Amino acid sequence: MAHIHPAPARAEAGGPPRRTHPRKPARALAEAVAIIRGLLAGERVTFEGEVLSFDNGALNFAPRPLPIYVAARGERVLDAAGAVGDGAIVAPFASRQAVEYARCMVLNGAAAA
Repeated sequence: MAHIHPAPARAEAGGPPRRTHPRKPARALAEAVAIIRGLLAGERVTFEGEVLSFDNGALNFAPRPLPIYVAARGERVLDAAGAVGDGAIVAPFASRQAVEYARCMVLNGAAAA
């Protein structure tokens, strides 16, 4: 079974992988979606990114195309959601202005992709 780990973290004997990089949620999101898209396409995926690594993973069921919706709220993550996702989810309790702001960020990311 393949596992997603923070890169360049490596598991030590008897312990989980260690995080050795600064937090980069937008980059992690983009890398995770790339891994998921490969898996959903029926590929065996090996991925070494800036934030995540994934080694020789595949689904153990028949893949099928599925939309990937990304929950996001920060500017960079909303931008990444627009660039790599098929849709974005924002908090249901957000104000009209916050939803419009999120919509603009997602559209900016989609346009830049």
